[in-house]
Amino acid sequence: MPTTDIISAFDVEAMIPFEAIIKGETNDSRFEKFCTALLQRSEGITLVSTSKTWDMGRDAVSTRRGKGTHAEVVCCTIDKDIDSKVIRDAKRLASGTLPGHIYYCSSLDLTEHRINTLTADFRAQLPKESRGCGITFLSARKLSDIAERFPELFREWYHAEVRSAEAALQAFQVGQQTTETRGLRTGPAVVWLRRSERA
Repeated sequence: MPTTDIISAFDVEAMIPFEAIIKGETNDSRFEKFCTALLQRSEGITLVSTSKTWDMGRDAVSTRRGKGTHAEVVCCTIDKDIDSKVIRDAKRLASGTLPGHIYYCSSLDLTEHRINTLTADFRAQLPKESRGCGITFLSARKLSDIAERFPELFREWYHAEVRSAEAALQAFQVGQQTTETRGLRTGPAVVWLRRSERA
């Protein structure tokens, strides 16, 4: 096989469609666990998951002490109706949490203007003593930027999606398609591949 048809491990790693995979997420539990693991690595903090029911709007919390109830709180959502979801989450959080910093992770692609609006809406629901806390909104684009620094962690949580993306990439590169890669035509990985080819 000509060397031009061989895709190096580095090339494949660099071509993982992080953002497309995150935007295509449909498993809210996996998304919560992925975001928690990613923030632990990127922010250097220890986070623990909360209960599956009656979590008070907290998907994960830090173990270190803060001035309020928690130094850091993580909220995650794959909900497409982000505006109403932010309000609901903020109200639930406000009912029993005084956080030092809130990380709000969304699988949607959000503009900076939209993030500013959502941040203001979220903060407005908090009690006065919590309105000075930090709030960091992480959209699909921002999460993918962080994930690119930790590709092995991304593979751990999105193993099947990454393998499918790699198979599709290799098939497109060498001009061959198997039964499996033909089935990827409408998946997020192939949508990303087609866009990259047009770029």
